[in-house]
Amino acid sequence: NYLIIWWGVTIINESVPPEWRSQKLTIQKVAMMKLSLRRGLEGIMLASMAGCGAFLFALLGTRGASKDMALVVGWSGLAAGILCLISEIYTVTKLRRLRRRSTVSVAPAAAPEELVEGCSWSYCLLSCLVSTIVLVLGIIQTLNPHEQIEALVYFILPIACLGLVMSVFMRPRDNRQLKACHAQFTIFVIAEMANAAKQFRLGVNKIGWISLVRIPFWLLAYWLALKMREVVAQRALAEISELLCFILRSFAGGVASILFFTFEAVSCWAQDEGLEHVGEGSPCLNSLFSATYLSSYTAIILSASIIRKIVPYKERDTVLTYDVLAIMKLKWMQYLQALLMTMGALASMYLFSSLGVKGFYNRRNLDIGNIGLLAVVLYFLVEIVMLLAEVHQGRRPAKAGSKLRMSAIDSARRFDVGHFT
Repeated sequence: NYLIIWWGVTIINESVPPEWRSQKLTIQKVAMMKLSLRRGLEGIMLASMAGCGAFLFALLGTRGASKDMALVVGWSGLAAGILCLISEIYTVTKLRRLRRRSTVSVAPAAAPEELVEGCSWSYCLLSCLVSTIVLVLGIIQTLNPHEQIEALVYFILPIACLGLVMSVFMRPRDNRQLKACHAQFTIFVIAEMANAAKQFRLGVNKIGWISLVRIPFWLLAYWLALKMREVVAQRALAEISELLCFILRSFAGGVASILFFTFEAVSCWAQDEGLEHVGEGSPCLNSLFSATYLSSYTAIILSASIIRKIVPYKERDTVLTYDVLAIMKLKWMQYLQALLMTMGALASMYLFSSLGVKGFYNRRNLDIGNIGLLAVVLYFLVEIVMLLAEVHQGRRPAKAGSKLRMSAIDSARRFDVGHFT
């Protein structure tokens, strides 16, 4: 039914020529939130239907799943899709009626492409809200440990990480928004410290120390990201607009992947026990940790892709293509990146194999997840350092006989780890 509604919305939308519409929906307008109320509500309804569909897909093939839960989610998504379909039919009918009343046909002038200097503050507020929710839940979990709250924190944390990276770059020339980024990162660090305090209080010292050790890496990553933000602020407006649209698309794709992993983990509990049994001893605890680590890997790798987009290929001297990769003619930092990504890929495959599968709690999943997380974070840091070195080197006068720059190389030959997410 969801697919039929989606096809119906697409067909109805395409039945009207684009020039009939007074305002075309573009990624630039979405970034600046220059949308009508009807368009905004229609987008929310489509996103709700997609989320309900992903959750039902996770329940597909599971035994003992709650029938009431499936019915509530299914009917909610169906209602959202039908409302979206009705809205699109109303819009098309209105456009056709206005077209028939018009006696003079005037060719619309080609509107210039709208450039995005900064995304809407709505995205900043939403990102700060998610980080604040993580902090509040973390503090509640520290004072009064609760299994459901702990699972909710694990599910939301990767989205908060991706939102923080998005906040750093969404308004690169706005100093007021930079203060909001500092506040958001402070909230993120406090939440990490609250998690460490909770683990020490429960006697799980190993996980507590791991949480504390992660904080210096987050500080270093945030400092380097601010350096890259300065590079973005010096770019031309057209390059900034292209980057912000890319960030918005990456964020949407990243959230979709994270929701897929989350729903796969939730479907494990929805089979027999229900969501009230998520603590220690639950046969779905392995699935919870696997989903959390896979979501974190996705957020960090997409963040590395966003960082890589800041420095255009035409300004780079070090070029990583499949040709260079085949003959292993790499620099030592590229060898290090290859090693780290191999470790992250192996950890991802191991964790993905236990996603949604019931079984006794295996502490090996936690160890492998932490190793993979460390590898992916180090890859992210190395990527930023290499790009900052490229920017610094690019400000020097070009030497005679320099290497072929990336603009002369076919994009199909470029190697980008973001393609594998």
